[in-house]
Amino acid sequence: MTGADAPSVALAGGKGASLAKIEGAGLRVPEWFCVTTEFYLERVFSSLGQSLEEQFSELDLSDPVNCEAASEKARQLIMDWQWPEEDKASVLEQFDRLFEATEFVSVRSSAPVEDAESASFAGQFDSYLFVRREDLLDSIKKCWASLFSERSLTYRNFKGVPVSGGLMAVLVQRMVDSEVAGVLFTVAPDDPETTLMTAGLGLGEGIVSDQVEVDSYRVSRGDQTIERELVLKTSRIKRKGDEGGTYLEEGLSEAGAALTDSQILELARQGRLLEEAWERPVDMEWGLDSEGTLFVLQGRPITDRGQTTFFDNSNIVESYPGLTLPLTFSCVREFYSILFSRTGLAFGVPERFVRARQRMYDSLVGLVEGRVYYNLPNWYGLYTLVPGYGGHTPAWERMIGLKTSQAPVQKTDRWTQLRYLPVMLWMIGCVIWRFIHLRRDVETLSQMAQDTCGDYDEILPGRHDAHDLLGDYEILIRDVCHRFETTVVNDFFVMTFFDQLTKSLERLGVEDPGGLANDLLCGSRDMASVEPVQALLDWSERLEEASRRVIEERETEDAWAELSSGGEHRVFREQLKEYLVDYGHRQLEELKLETRSLRSHPGFLIGTLRQSLKSGLTMGHFDKKDEQRRGEAEDQFRAALKKQGFVGAWWTRYVLEKSRRCVRYRENLRLARARGFGVLRLLFERMGVVFEREGVLQADRDIFYLTKDEVIGVILGTVETANIKGLVELRRKDYERFGETVEVQERVLVSGLAGLARCAKSVPSSARALSELSGTGCSAGLVRAKARVVTDPKQVETVEGAILVARMTDPGWVFLMIHAGGLIVEKGSLLSHTAIIGRELGIPTIVGVTGATQQIKDGMDLEMDGRTGQIRILEPEGKGEKEKVGD
Repeated sequence: MTGADAPSVALAGGKGASLAKIEGAGLRVPEWFCVTTEFYLERVFSSLGQSLEEQFSELDLSDPVNCEAASEKARQLIMDWQWPEEDKASVLEQFDRLFEATEFVSVRSSAPVEDAESASFAGQFDSYLFVRREDLLDSIKKCWASLFSERSLTYRNFKGVPVSGGLMAVLVQRMVDSEVAGVLFTVAPDDPETTLMTAGLGLGEGIVSDQVEVDSYRVSRGDQTIERELVLKTSRIKRKGDEGGTYLEEGLSEAGAALTDSQILELARQGRLLEEAWERPVDMEWGLDSEGTLFVLQGRPITDRGQTTFFDNSNIVESYPGLTLPLTFSCVREFYSILFSRTGLAFGVPERFVRARQRMYDSLVGLVEGRVYYNLPNWYGLYTLVPGYGGHTPAWERMIGLKTSQAPVQKTDRWTQLRYLPVMLWMIGCVIWRFIHLRRDVETLSQMAQDTCGDYDEILPGRHDAHDLLGDYEILIRDVCHRFETTVVNDFFVMTFFDQLTKSLERLGVEDPGGLANDLLCGSRDMASVEPVQALLDWSERLEEASRRVIEERETEDAWAELSSGGEHRVFREQLKEYLVDYGHRQLEELKLETRSLRSHPGFLIGTLRQSLKSGLTMGHFDKKDEQRRGEAEDQFRAALKKQGFVGAWWTRYVLEKSRRCVRYRENLRLARARGFGVLRLLFERMGVVFEREGVLQADRDIFYLTKDEVIGVILGTVETANIKGLVELRRKDYERFGETVEVQERVLVSGLAGLARCAKSVPSSARALSELSGTGCSAGLVRAKARVVTDPKQVETVEGAILVARMTDPGWVFLMIHAGGLIVEKGSLLSHTAIIGRELGIPTIVGVTGATQQIKDGMDLEMDGRTGQIRILEPEGKGEKEKVGD
């Protein structure tokens, strides 16, 4: 029944009313009939209602034990109910009218509350696939019984929906044994100009339950262009022969697209028809049978849960890998707000614009189950304040390694452009002014950070009063953090000049402009990120013979015990002290305050010194490789410039020189940043000691489970709770749970309350190994070597010429990198730290390799090409000799 005769939601439930509306829009729906809510109310509930009421009266359904017991009794009442003969005959007669006796049907729950805008009950009730005629009546009862499933009761209690008085219709529908199925959103959650659809093999049950791999397709609602994201499909849900039911078939290997272009466009067209019927965006479940016939299985308006927020951990995961504790995140969140609001002012953004967007600045980063993510919409918002931002955002996206753009399309009318022209001209002037003085600003900031941090290194160990420490914190923020906008200003010029360099080489007809740009940037001098390595290699050459023997012959802990106390190793200890003064803040995860510093655990250096002695490496080894690569690149560059006129050649040389300079500044400022965080770490460690002494905390390091404002609140008496130990214990349990998630999503979308975002990644158990992978080539070189998969660098002393494979790296990994034959990293971009260090040390490097640590096993033979980004696994999965380090 369609049109005016269409059944209401109250009669046929949410699914039934939707199916009628879909048919009314002219779309193909498998034949169906409905056992209505009236039937359930008059036949079933009328006889069982009193018994059901008794089950739930005065029952606390927030208690899982109560909920489980009540659910079991209620469901049994439904299943024990006997069909009246007349009703049984009526249902079976309707079946025979629509279907053959041997046909399979689906039996689907359709409650009136399901898919309601205020409370979507999607997935809360049961449905059954491939049901035969002889099982139909019991399957209908099972659908009614699912009104009282444990999950349904919990959800209804939470939403305030009456527990005992719910109604249920049941749909009986011809079963579509689909070859391909999926879900379509007429408006993608992250882009209102795009239709999004997913498609997988087999029945739709596998797609909606995340049991099978799916392709993703985006169709522009304007020009109908198609974007595809294809995956290797290894599994599907299928029918169990003649007995009915379904099972998961594994072991497939389908790399091609699940849908053709014509099928994609037809799905988008049908989605628009539904959208017109509902007069709002909809989502739609669909299936294609073996003959390619398209059936719409379900549809509904998209539930409006509020603004969509999408988090992305590209690039930032280098600085904050894994779990980040609340104290670090609260400080980082404040620093980002300070840095970027001050950068806006430095670039001439009117102060009223900055004040009006304070909430945006305050939430540039988010914390999703203990992991730090960029809040992407707010980052794009920053660039709307920059002159010609439309030309800058692609370069920024490449710099941080975004795989897909989410830049909003904004159109500004001519009158608005003219109105703000004076402001834009002023901002352009400010950008030019900051560029002219960039060298001065970088040198001033670097020297200030070194001097200020040196002063704090001297005074903080003697601080024993919390109020004095708080004063030190406030001075540090005022004198150091509030001047660090130079780092962001320089990053702006890094991405601008590198982007211009690549485009200039492309215009010159260079075959591989990105690869040549990488080679031209290698071999820079005065790169601060390499200084700790150079100092350590120089130190290894200056070691006294006695100290050298201890390092080479003893285990790390035994060697450190002797070197740190033995009288004959005085020179070693003086050298160690000198090294720690200069580089004691440069370490693994150096921007996480909870990380123990190299100064407090210098024994880590013993293993690095041992490997340096064993390998005999010197900086001359790296310099020689760099000079050769850079010389070859310079020759190719000069040959290409001959094709260009004077002005064009001058411009290309200019952007190359500025790219080199700004990349060098970027790495030098990272060292200044590490020093600042090192002082901040020492400051909060001292506060933790005070808090433990005063009984505020059980242990001094518990302070990292508090936020910055809570720490300050304890000192000033403004904290909202006196039970600080209880608060710490609550968060510790949260982080224990967060730590159980091994694989996390790179991008997380959440509608409404962004704090409800979850980052756990669904990884199909049947995922098959690939023989070839690819990423972004950053440092040229062809390498064949064993893979060394490292998930915890603290447990590894060396990679001994192997290809280092990791999810991400940070500056502290450089001590492992120098001994690697090649670098393969899941995260990163052409301008990430991994890429820059790989180029500087002449180590073939590939970043942005999705799934590298899952596909590559420790000990596998690999071939990698650091120029093209191609990786080949030379032996089949399962032949690796070692387990992943740190797992």
